[in-house]
Amino acid sequence: MNVINKIGTHELETERLILRRFKLTDAQSMFTNWCQDHEVTRYLTWTPHASLDVTKELLAKWVAEYDDPTTFRWCIIDRLTKEPIGSIDVVKLDEINSIAVLGWCLSRKFWGFSLMPEAVDAVMKFLFEDVNIHRIEAFHHIDNQQSGRVMQKSGMTLEGIRRKAWLDNNGHFTDLAIYAIIKEDYLRQKGS
Repeated sequence: MNVINKIGTHELETERLILRRFKLTDAQSMFTNWCQDHEVTRYLTWTPHASLDVTKELLAKWVAEYDDPTTFRWCIIDRLTKEPIGSIDVVKLDEINSIAVLGWCLSRKFWGFSLMPEAVDAVMKFLFEDVNIHRIEAFHHIDNQQSGRVMQKSGMTLEGIRRKAWLDNNGHFTDLAIYAIIKEDYLRQKGS
């Protein structure tokens, strides 16, 4: 039996990013940089936030969830500006089967610089090596090829397409591309 380590969200650092817990004071940056952006939310289940109050309400919920040691959610901080530019979290944790499903958002002005794969790699390392996760999954709206490229760059393998498995924020069922990586493959890729 694979037992996960319930250690909660720890701060992680990469060459260009700091991944840390969200703070209530992140609300304005979160709203401005990605939550109100129609392009960022285009392929997601939630619609852009109509006001800062919506972001503050969500953020208060997220911050309270850090009391649960099975909450793994990071605010992505640009090292140069110290500005919150996105989020990455375990959107679903299957403790019995030791599976973590990742989800993320990134400010549009930071697209195209390979920052998301950098964040995903740091989170995968933490989940595999510190939390003892066996399998990490991610999926994307079939039309969101940029998200698929992040998964590929992070060493995940396309496992298939789930037909009409996702209700997008426009109320339409769409296909999902499912990617995953297991711990053995991750360790082999990293040369461990």
